[in-house]
Amino acid sequence: MDNNFGEKSINFKTFKEYINKYKIKEIMVEKFDKFNINKNITIDVLNPRNNEIIKSKDKVNSNSLITCISVNKNNFLFMGDATIESEYFLINDINKLKNKEYYTYKLNNLKCIQIGHHGSNTSTSEKFLKSINVKEAVISSKKSVYNHPSDIIVNRLNLHKINTKITEKLGGTINKIM
Repeated sequence: MDNNFGEKSINFKTFKEYINKYKIKEIMVEKFDKFNINKNITIDVLNPRNNEIIKSKDKVNSNSLITCISVNKNNFLFMGDATIESEYFLINDINKLKNKEYYTYKLNNLKCIQIGHHGSNTSTSEKFLKSINVKEAVISSKKSVYNHPSDIIVNRLNLHKINTKITEKLGGTINKIM
């Protein structure tokens, strides 16, 4: 979905210059697109919505890319910069599907989740955490930049007994996180 918002940001312009410079093919995705990389790896796109925009105060982040990547039946949920509004629409959209069991199974059998919007208090709602089953989480953040992660979100994850790793403390190396 080419939603045309965010195109004025310096990050977006830098990104576009990079993909043009290296002739990287753009693929536009939308919710419920599925990519089978091979028999052991699938990517399910859960957001952005098909030709719709989630309206919120934070429109760019609410329409962030959300994916579930499955590797050898291990499911990893990447929330991007998703907001509480994104979470609401995600769960609501899945519940309306005829084949919702496929997505419900994946969300109830998560190995790890990348917490949305760097652990900001605009993401990771109580309702969302109750609708998934995960014991490991990663928050990519640096407190000195945007004051993320929020203590509210870290405490919420602790209350759900979700073992949380924060990249500011551990770095981004997968061995330290998993």
